[in-house]
Amino acid sequence: MPIQIVVVGYIMWQSIGIYTLIGFGSLFLLTIPIQAYASILSGKLRASIAGLTDRRVQLMSELVAGIQVIKMYAWEKPFNKIVSQTRLAEIKKIHSSSNVSAVRIELDKVSANWIIGQLPPILCDVTLKVKPGELCTLVGPVGSGKSSLLNLLLQELPVSAGTVGLFQFENEKPIGFKSKHRFIQDNPEMTISYASQDPWLFSGTIRENILFGLEYDHTRYREVTRVCSLLKDFQQFPNGDLTSVGERGASLSGGQRARVNLARAIYKQADLYLLDDPLSAVDARVARILFNECISKHLHGKTRILVTHQLNYLKQADTIAMIDRGCIKHQGTFDTLMKINPEFNNLLNNMKTNDTESLQDANENHSPKKLSEEVNFFSRFDKSRTSRISIRSQDSYQFLPYQEFTTAECNTQVDSETMESGRMSNKVYYRYFREGGTCIVGCIVLVILRSFFFMHVCMNAGRKLHNHMFSNVLQATMNFFHTNPSGRILNRFSKDVGAMDELLPRAMLEAIQIFLVMTGILVIITSVNPWMGIPILRTLNDWRVLQKSSFSHVSTTLDGLMTIRSRGKDVERMLCNEFDHYQDIHTGAWYLTITTGSAFGLILDLISCVFVTCVCYSLILMDPENTFGGSVGLAISQSLILTGMLQYGVKQTAEVQSQMTSVERIIQYTDLPKEGPMESTHPPPSDWPSKGDVKWQNVSMSYKAEDPPVLKNIDLVIESGWKVGVVGRTGAGKSSLISALFRLADDGLQGKIIIDDLDTKSIGLQDLRAHISIIPQEPILFSETLRYNLDPFGLTTANIDSQTDAMIQRTIRTKFANCTVITIAHRLNTIIDSDRVLVMDNGNAAEFGSPYELLIENSKSMFAEMVDQTGSIMAEKLREEVIKYHNERESFETFDDDENQQMYDIDSSTIIDSIKL
Repeated sequence: MPIQIVVVGYIMWQSIGIYTLIGFGSLFLLTIPIQAYASILSGKLRASIAGLTDRRVQLMSELVAGIQVIKMYAWEKPFNKIVSQTRLAEIKKIHSSSNVSAVRIELDKVSANWIIGQLPPILCDVTLKVKPGELCTLVGPVGSGKSSLLNLLLQELPVSAGTVGLFQFENEKPIGFKSKHRFIQDNPEMTISYASQDPWLFSGTIRENILFGLEYDHTRYREVTRVCSLLKDFQQFPNGDLTSVGERGASLSGGQRARVNLARAIYKQADLYLLDDPLSAVDARVARILFNECISKHLHGKTRILVTHQLNYLKQADTIAMIDRGCIKHQGTFDTLMKINPEFNNLLNNMKTNDTESLQDANENHSPKKLSEEVNFFSRFDKSRTSRISIRSQDSYQFLPYQEFTTAECNTQVDSETMESGRMSNKVYYRYFREGGTCIVGCIVLVILRSFFFMHVCMNAGRKLHNHMFSNVLQATMNFFHTNPSGRILNRFSKDVGAMDELLPRAMLEAIQIFLVMTGILVIITSVNPWMGIPILRTLNDWRVLQKSSFSHVSTTLDGLMTIRSRGKDVERMLCNEFDHYQDIHTGAWYLTITTGSAFGLILDLISCVFVTCVCYSLILMDPENTFGGSVGLAISQSLILTGMLQYGVKQTAEVQSQMTSVERIIQYTDLPKEGPMESTHPPPSDWPSKGDVKWQNVSMSYKAEDPPVLKNIDLVIESGWKVGVVGRTGAGKSSLISALFRLADDGLQGKIIIDDLDTKSIGLQDLRAHISIIPQEPILFSETLRYNLDPFGLTTANIDSQTDAMIQRTIRTKFANCTVITIAHRLNTIIDSDRVLVMDNGNAAEFGSPYELLIENSKSMFAEMVDQTGSIMAEKLREEVIKYHNERESFETFDDDENQQMYDIDSSTIIDSIKL
């Protein structure tokens, strides 16, 4: 462009002299301010669009992560409305813009906060000392700062006061230590292994998740999986430890995810092990194995900090630290704290501590959940199918009849000028301005109207496609979310929607405009010389370059950032190399696009030059008597435009083709397999369920047709107002029982589930799920205020202390006294006062009866074995409570069902996973 300006300016100077400066000056004075204003305005609009886009993508990310909860709460329509409103605001903005040893730990008056300077601090004046090789347990109520203390040792939580020291010497002071933000290490090579409270798994096999970049040592690997009680699980899976865990471990149960997460931390030979409540997501028997075999024996001699709410293991700890409201209240051994500290004794009484006797090993049966065919997190190439869209333009030429122009008609204005002597009259100027100005103003108006109309059409199409895609994703089956990484789904709503909104309309408008201009040029040329209308056959194929998206890699990495950092520089470097590899593929593809486009453009320019040459020579060979000179000049000047326009037109056509791939992927998501009908043809009564009678009749369920069933011929009858506790080992099918109730795997569900004499399959999913509520096993919170999150969600009691547990249980017993309640629990004291207890084992309803029948009358039952595994003191206490509750029921009459009874469902990993409110 600068060279063209210089050349054109020189030619104009030779022709009209100093008046050239007036034209260029006017152009610059008008163009530069307008361009500057447009740039500023575009930047502001772009910033506002980015905020709305980020908000929409954030909503989608949270929605995909909590899709099971949203489905069970029947929140598809409200979330559809929220996302649609955000999308509409975004559309408006776009439209406007167009080696191993133990470690000594010393914390000296440490205060820390996530935001420097903010009060009160998360941790306040914390002093803690742990000797090398000791097991230190952190206990305290929910929100007291236990996990924050581990974050402090991981250098994730900034230190605002005091010092944190990690030393590999018992008494010596470090020499040449490393200090960073009051964080001291005497050995820069010191390693820390961390097991997070919320298990983080990436989309790979179980073995890959445990190894996590480390070399495979068969002996060590087998020992780690044994002490983490995973060998039985491997036998249940079709591919053993090579089974894919799915996105965020969707193929595994909650207890299995927790044990794989723990095994990854244990497999690493580290100096310090930080274990954030790994026992809460498993039942009492597995928890005992994990503590005795893994934490106590396998890691013996290593420094360990264990956060736990299972207070029956405190006697076996070398030191105990009580933390409350960010402060270490007391530290010492169990016996010392019991003797000199009444507060510690009160804590144990309030939290209902268990006995610490050892547990005899027993076999554990696990039933695998749905096994998803997942994309491997370490896969080098994206094997997902991408379709190619070809846009073909058929050259069509219309031969216009040659029109002769007489000299008198063409030279009228010239004669008017030649009659003037050295000047032109105002009438001539007026005619020029009238005819030329009218054309210019008309063109400007048409261009503006064209742009507005085209953008309006594109934005409406984009909004409808987005809403259609979002609606289909909400109604997709759970199998879709288990077999597709969240990054792939989010990519449709971010990258593809962005391309459809911003890149495609501009490229398509320019491609259409260039095509029409080129058509006009060819019409003019063929009107002068019809022989030039012979079309030039296309000899080059369009280039298609596949671009590898790294969305899944980045999303999964961010979810487990703390775990990754705790593994050290080697793992960080490995993941950085993986990302660099994906980025290299993308960059290589983009470079190939640019270079091939430039080469193709050069060829097109050469073809255009040959075409112009042919036009010129053909006009010379034409009969001059029948050819008007002005027409020849017009044909040549228009053909010269092809030199640059042909290349740009092909480039924009290729851009449209590339961006249309995003539209194609969006359209693919508008035709996803859906769940059953959301609305009922014959809706249930408004007060349904009025009693809460639930019947399972020969119910079997599998998550996929080729998978083994997770529920097998369940026959149950739960009467109105019963409180039913569901127990069983991890992977026994407890959560699958709830999935069947909510019809989350409708295609694999057989048999009947009848609620108040109404088959759940006969009503729409919206009507069914809207009348049954649940507190999920894994809490899902949205990026909003606390008040906002309190409204749509209840509080799960997973990973909480016993005091909070008791409070929630009192609430359930009083507020839901007349309601049918189903509680899935690992803590047996939670459901010991239930009317009935269901024992699940390998997908079967192994036992069903009252706690008195299963525990007192039948001392050999599976439920009695589970009670005995809690320890002799706790088992005796549970039996006393069963007898007490049984006598109370015998002495009082059961109250009648209230007409306003509702059905409530609770599914808890530790106490309660779910409750219908």
